[in-house]
Amino acid sequence: MKHTLLALLLITASCHLAAQGGLQFDYGLRNTISFGIFLSRPDSPMRYHVGYTHHYGGQLATVVTPAEREANYGLTPTGTGTYHYSLDFGFGYLLRDRFPITADIGLGTRVSYTNYSDTRFRDGGYTLINRRATHANIGLAIGYRHHHLEPYIGYNTLRTLYIGLRYVI
Repeated sequence: MKHTLLALLLITASCHLAAQGGLQFDYGLRNTISFGIFLSRPDSPMRYHVGYTHHYGGQLATVVTPAEREANYGLTPTGTGTYHYSLDFGFGYLLRDRFPITADIGLGTRVSYTNYSDTRFRDGGYTLINRRATHANIGLAIGYRHHHLEPYIGYNTLRTLYIGLRYVI
């Protein structure tokens, strides 16, 4: 639900703040999904980007912290892993009206977890958060603009390699 609210807020802000902008969506090799908006003035090749990234790392539907864990919860571990999410801000430049280059910086959280078996929970278990750490990340992307569409490829220190598509409104 909070992801949907963030998306609606970003879209609404783009409609009120700039005459030209667009939406973007990308998928990374580490099973990350990112969406965002970009804004620019119609007479300028410069752009400003805001986006949200979420990594789905295999955590179960019920997530608990050590303080929330009850004594009668299952204690049989079934796996470990990490996932992350971040808020990214970027600056882009449109070269020769065809080649968008974007640099971004973000602040995200990496979460380490252990899955435990317990049939009382949905998915047959629960996820216990072991550690949360805040990380900064940086990235760079390049694309090609064709009318209202811009396919692009990029690399980010948190998302690794990703591909995406922008729609220019």
